[in-house]
Amino acid sequence: MRYTFVFRSIALAIALVGACMAVSACKGSKKGSRNGGSSGSKPADMFRLLDLNTGKITKADSTYSPASAPATTIVFVKIPKGTYYVGDIKPIVPSEATRPVTFTSAYWIGVYELTQAQWKVLAAGTTPWTQAGPTSVVGPTATIDKAPAFNLSSIDVTTRLAVYSAGSATPSSISLPTEDQWEVAARGGAATLGLYAWGDDDSIPTIAKYAHCFDTGAYAGTGVALVGGRQPNGFGLYDALGNVAELVDPGTNPNAITRGGSWTSGRTELRTAARVVSTPKNQPQATIGVRLILNTSL
Repeated sequence: MRYTFVFRSIALAIALVGACMAVSACKGSKKGSRNGGSSGSKPADMFRLLDLNTGKITKADSTYSPASAPATTIVFVKIPKGTYYVGDIKPIVPSEATRPVTFTSAYWIGVYELTQAQWKVLAAGTTPWTQAGPTSVVGPTATIDKAPAFNLSSIDVTTRLAVYSAGSATPSSISLPTEDQWEVAARGGAATLGLYAWGDDDSIPTIAKYAHCFDTGAYAGTGVALVGGRQPNGFGLYDALGNVAELVDPGTNPNAITRGGSWTSGRTELRTAARVVSTPKNQPQATIGVRLILNTSL
C-alpha cells in the first residue's frame, strides 16, 4: 500500500508539471504575436529582387545582403502569412483601435524606401525632389542615388506604377501597400503592440538607432538621410519610421494617406499606429516618399 501511494504521488507530480508547462506555453502566445510568421530562423526563400531596367525578378535567400543590390534594383522581403494585430492599445483617435489582421498568403514589401535612382527609372527621369523648397525647410535637393525619392504625389506615384506594371514582361506588378500591409511590416513581427517596432521606449538614444526624425536632430533644413543608414526592424525593413512619410493606398479617400512620419516629425507622429491624412492626391508634398509592394506569384 505504501509503494502504491508513492507511485501515485509521483504520477500526480508528473501530471502537474506537464500541466504547468502547457499553461506557460499558452501564456507565451501574447496578443500581437505573428501567428503565421517564422519560428525565429530566417527562411531560405526570403527576398525578391526586381531589376527595374529589365523587369526581371530573381529570388534570394537569407544569405543575401540587400545593401549589395544595384542602384536600380528594388529588394523586397517576405512578410509571412498569418494573423497579426495592428493599432494602439491606447489609441489617440478611433482609427487607431487595436484589431486583428489576417493574411492568407505571404506578401513582399520593399526593404528600403524607394530611392531617387529607382524613381528616375519608373518616372522617365523626372526629379520631383529638385522642385521642393525652400531648402531652408526641405534641405538639400541635389539628386543622390541612395537618398529616398520625395516631394511625391499619390496620383503621380500610382500612375507611374500602373504604367510600369502594364509593361512588365512577367505576370507581376508593383503598387502602394495597403495600410494593413504597411503597419504589419513596419512593426517588424514584434510580439506586442508597442508604440514603435522596438517597443515603448521613446528616449532619444533609442529612437536615433532606428529613425531619422525631428527628435533625433533632423531639424528643418537638414533634409532626408540615405536609405539603410540605421538599424532595421525585425522583418528587415529600414527607415519604416522617419526619413520620408510613406504613401499607402488611400482607397476612396480623396487625400493622400501617409504612415511612419518624416524627418520633420516628432515622436508622436512616428508611432507605428499613427496615420496622416495629407494633401489632395494630385498635390505633391515635400516630405512624402514611398515604399512599394511587389505582387507576384514567382
